[in-house]
Amino acid sequence: NNPKILNSKLLSKIKCNSINYHDSILPKNSGVNATSWAIINGDATAGVTWHLINEQIDKGDILIQKEYPIKQQDTAYHLNSQNFNLALESLNELLAKLSSIENSIDKMVLDKKAKDNNLVKRSYNGLHKKPENFGFLNDIKDFEYAKRIIRACYNGPTAANEFCTAKLFR
Repeated sequence: NNPKILNSKLLSKIKCNSINYHDSILPKNSGVNATSWAIINGDATAGVTWHLINEQIDKGDILIQKEYPIKQQDTAYHLNSQNFNLALESLNELLAKLSSIENSIDKMVLDKKAKDNNLVKRSYNGLHKKPENFGFLNDIKDFEYAKRIIRACYNGPTAANEFCTAKLFR
């Protein structure tokens, strides 16, 4: 959920490949608040992606992805926790792959061991995108959808929530 984007001027100064961790199975839910959008959209799975950085947000070639099922009771807090652990585990796998000269990033891309980020299936959630009705649940007739918004807006007992808060009014 990094709201900072590396601009093309900075990226042009980098003389080697750079890698980013993203908290979804790209190309789905690129951008920010990926775990919240996975819940709101009713996705069956969540996960992490390590990909090359290019000038477009979350559009670089994919190096490693790890996926797991979303449970009915999972909140954004739960998915973020699972993703952090999965990111650490998969980082070790990525580093092991890259430590071999046969699997340098350039060679992985050239040999198509890096997966093309299929942009036809891409969904993007910008920094200012919010759930329907900005989290007000009163007018939502689909109870299951309302529950997904509540789960998606819960980021834990102490985390700052800049995404949205589920709410009812009288």
